[in-house]
Amino acid sequence: MTANVIDVQHVSRNFGHTRALQNITWQVAPGSVVGLLGRNGAGKTTLLQTLVGLLRTDSGTANILGEPSRTLSSAAKARLGYVAQQPLLPDWPKVAQLCDHWSAFYPRWDRALVENLIDRFQLPRVAKVKTLSVGQKQSLALVLALGPLPDLLILDEPAASLDPVARRAFLDALIDVAIDGQRSIVLSTHLTTDIERVADRVTLLRGGQIAWDGELDILKSSVKRLRLTGGQLRQRPQWPEIRTWRYEEQTALTVVQGDIDEISLRLHAQLGTAVTVEHLSLEDIVVELHQ
Repeated sequence: MTANVIDVQHVSRNFGHTRALQNITWQVAPGSVVGLLGRNGAGKTTLLQTLVGLLRTDSGTANILGEPSRTLSSAAKARLGYVAQQPLLPDWPKVAQLCDHWSAFYPRWDRALVENLIDRFQLPRVAKVKTLSVGQKQSLALVLALGPLPDLLILDEPAASLDPVARRAFLDALIDVAIDGQRSIVLSTHLTTDIERVADRVTLLRGGQIAWDGELDILKSSVKRLRLTGGQLRQRPQWPEIRTWRYEEQTALTVVQGDIDEISLRLHAQLGTAVTVEHLSLEDIVVELHQ
């Protein structure tokens, strides 16, 4: 399988006068683990729901696994795993019964993996779904999504309701699924530490548009805070690479995006300043890119 598992072309989606997605073009290659980031209202859930066929586009096309999202075949659905922010599960069955029932719809259902995940998440097999806590229901939804060994796994804030133990178990399971490079994962979350642990690519949505899409390592290496001392600190250059600029006593702090060595040399040449490079966490980078 060499074609992109996700292929979005010029997709827009409005809710009344609110533009949720604006002319988005986006691809995800097989084997990628993509962290989807952005503030509340940036369009993340709308994009994911469009991908799995829950929402229609106003314009543009959305394809996953080589098929249009709105008309996925049964074979494509069997290769897709999806966990919503608030998964809807039937109340009446017991945990083990629901897993057995679910397995009938998926030819690649991995019973051993499911049993292992139930143990990792400490889910009570004989408890009815309706008696589970919110976090336990989220964990069960993850088990049901991972059990079929999907070629594409789409997760919308999957760890939001998990306690620290369950969240660690989820991340370990996600790494196990992704480690062979045969499966593609899109993980939407506000927990940037989770992204840093499992993702190799990042897509940042801002105002319904893609503000960044590329390798996580490249993003982290291209956005830095520079501490400037000496020279003409109050003469801020009007360069597109400069994201923010502020003063602290005899120091200027600037966040820049681009070739850090080249930017540092230009700042030194133009302002006569000494430049110290400071690394930023992914969370800090996301905040800065929203300035």
